Amino acid sequence: MTTNTNNNNKNSNKKTIGIVLASSAAVAVLTAGLIFGTAGSSTKQSQTAFKPVTTVSVDKNNTAAKKTAEAKKAADAKKAADAKKAADAKKAAEAKKAAEAKKAAEAKKAAEAKKAADAKKAAEAKKAADAKKAAEAKKAAEAKAATDAKAAAEAKKAAEAKAAAEAKKAEEAKKAEEAKKALEAKAAAEAKAAQEAQKAEQARQAEEARKAEEARQAEAARQAEEARQAE
Repeated sequence: MTTNTNNNNKNSNKKTIGIVLASSAAVAVLTAGLIFGTAGSSTKQSQTAFKPVTTVSVDKNNTAAKKTAEAKKAADAKKAADAKKAADAKKAAEAKKAAEAKKAAEAKKAAEAKKAADAKKAAEAKKAADAKKAAEAKKAAEAKAATDAKAAAEAKKAAEAKAAAEAKKAEEAKKAEEAKKALEAKAAAEAKAAQEAQKAEQARQAEEARKAEEARQAEAARQAEEARQAE
C-alpha cells in the first residue's frame, strides 16, 4: 500500500511539474505574442493553444488516482480488521471448547469418586452386617458363656461404631478436598478467561491507534498535496 501511495505521489509530482512548465511556456508565448505580434489573431491563437485544459484534466486524473488509492487503503484496512475479528472468534471458540472439556473431565472424575465411595460404603455396610450376624451366631453358640459373649459383642460393636465414625470423617474430609480443588480449578479458569479478555482489549486498542495514525498520516499527505497544488 505504501509503495502504491509513493508511486501515486511521484506521478502527481511529475504531473504538477509538467503543468507548471506548460503554464510557464504558455505565459512566455502569450507574452511574446503581445509584444511582437501585430495581428489580434496571433494573440488569440496563442491564447487558444495554451488553454488550461491540461491542468484541469491532470487535476481530475490526479484526484481519481488519489481516490483509488484511498479506496484501496480502506479496503485493505477492512480486510485486516475482518481477519483479526475472525482470528479472535476462533480463539474464543477454542478457549470455550477447552473449558467445556475440562469441566466434563472434572464432572466425570467427581462421578467416579462418588461411585467408588458408594461401593466402599456398601462393602462396609455388608461387612458390619456380617460381623453382627457372626456375633449373634457366636452368642447363640456360646450360650454357656452368655455374659462374656455379650460383653465381647458390645466391645466389638463399639469398635465398629468408632471405625464407622472415622470412615465417615475421612469421607467428609475427602469430599471437602475435592470441593476445594473444584473451586480452585474454577478460579483458575476464570482468571485465564479474564486475562484473555484483557489481551483482546489491548489488541483492539492497538488496532484503533494504528488506524488513527494511518488516518492522520493520510490527512497530512492530503494537506501537503493541496498545499503543493495551491503553490
